[in-house]
Amino acid sequence: MKQVIKNLKELHGEETALGHMYLKSSEVAKGENKTEVADFLRNSAKECKARANEIEMMMKTLE
Repeated sequence: MKQVIKNLKELHGEETALGHMYLKSSEVAKGENKTEVADFLRNSAKECKARANEIEMMMKTLE
């Protein structure tokens, strides 16, 4: 079970980092007037945040 929790923590960190990268990229795209790309990246960031939240809930359940 310890390994499962360790893996979930690692996955949570990866999802969080990926979400931040998407947000930063979205800001760059928006600055270059690439609205469609910015929207896609922003939505991708929201999906990462949702997955990170789900992972966090799983970890709380297991602890």
